[in-house]
Amino acid sequence: MKQEEEQRAYVEHASRLELMKRLQEFVTLARSVDIAAQTKPQTGRAVFVNPAYERKPAAWKMLYRTGEEPTLAAVAAAKGWLKELS
Repeated sequence: MKQEEEQRAYVEHASRLELMKRLQEFVTLARSVDIAAQTKPQTGRAVFVNPAYERKPAAWKMLYRTGEEPTLAAVAAAKGWLKELS
């Protein structure tokens, strides 16, 4: 019984740490998004003028497309959740 409780406590602690890590990674990524980045049309789709932005991960590009207001709201929610977990 005690071993099960210890195992459950460990899993809970590890899950909490993983969640905190992922939330912090999201906040860092979201803050790195250049909402004012310029795009140009190219073969039926928009590409970033800055080639470095084309190499950014899909999540970065998704946040760019989402826009400033929703991205900042998501960052605020993530930071609030991080505070609760700390």
